[in-house]
Amino acid sequence: MKQENKPSTLQEKDEVFCAGLPFTGNRRLTMEELASLRHRRKRLRLAAVAWLVATPIWPLLGLAFGFFVWLIESVVTNSNGLSQGVLFLSAVIGLFFGVSVSILKAKDCFHYAAVLSRTIRQCFVRQFVGEFDHRFWTTEETLNPLLRKLVNKELIDPATIKPLEIEVYPQDEYVYRLNQNYLNGFFLIYLTVSATSPQNPARFIAPAEFQFENEERVVERRRLTTEEQEELRGYARQTRHRGLIYAPILLWIATQVAWFLSRKFLSFDTSRYITSIALVTAAAVLFFRFSNWANAYKQDAQSGWVIIVVYSPEDFSEPGFGDQSVTVEFLINTGHEWTIDGKPASWRKKAAA
Repeated sequence: MKQENKPSTLQEKDEVFCAGLPFTGNRRLTMEELASLRHRRKRLRLAAVAWLVATPIWPLLGLAFGFFVWLIESVVTNSNGLSQGVLFLSAVIGLFFGVSVSILKAKDCFHYAAVLSRTIRQCFVRQFVGEFDHRFWTTEETLNPLLRKLVNKELIDPATIKPLEIEVYPQDEYVYRLNQNYLNGFFLIYLTVSATSPQNPARFIAPAEFQFENEERVVERRRLTTEEQEELRGYARQTRHRGLIYAPILLWIATQVAWFLSRKFLSFDTSRYITSIALVTAAAVLFFRFSNWANAYKQDAQSGWVIIVVYSPEDFSEPGFGDQSVTVEFLINTGHEWTIDGKPASWRKKAAA
């Protein structure tokens, strides 16, 4: 793998996949492509400025709409009184809704322009080449929205298994090109970064509690490699860190909701009591929730086993599975998919050690 596009937190044995396709290298952009990217960046920056310029216009449009409603009302009811409530409500809606939309749209335009700027500086895109396998896409929840978009645009045929080439921006997880077709807009796609799975590992019959009842198929298991176990420990650390970040935000929301509802219907002392209970309860729930997630990853790393289940084509109702079986490895404690037909599950984003 080329070092110029490999994050510093990755190890030499790590694998990078995109929608089940392996990373095959970087492709240099042509002069025509760079010129097109500069043109798109200019348009996005102009669009962002236009949205910001339009920000103070929204309250005026709200007032105009309110005046139009008053005009219609005066004609229908033969009334000459100007409804101040209608004008005020229209201005408020224009202020909060319109201004919010303008700011968010401008933010998106600036963000996409920055993506193009980084691509222009790097002068290459990342290539992922392999066979499009509908089984892999339908098994992974993160790929379902993108698959629906690509099917609607007739860029992917879910009923076939054929060669697929996806090009991704050098520093951002957006699709640049699909089978040499340039996409209008930015399609988000998550890259998979994982430890390398062993080739043809030794398999053993799983304990009885993992076997299916009244079925002939045999569930197997295999040992995780040292790199895979360290990856799981990284997910445990990552989960605890996320808990420290999200817990205060969620606690503040729970406390505000409890305080608002209790103050609206109850006395001050009762409201304070209920808010304290809500705060303690929310803190306990969040603590145990994130702790359980982190401990599940840690236990999977300590056990060192994954469960292997082979699904037949009859187990799936979606088109495009053909007559091939699907081999899926599962983590025992978290229940997450680990690999699909030897490829890492798309949720895996190897945490920094």
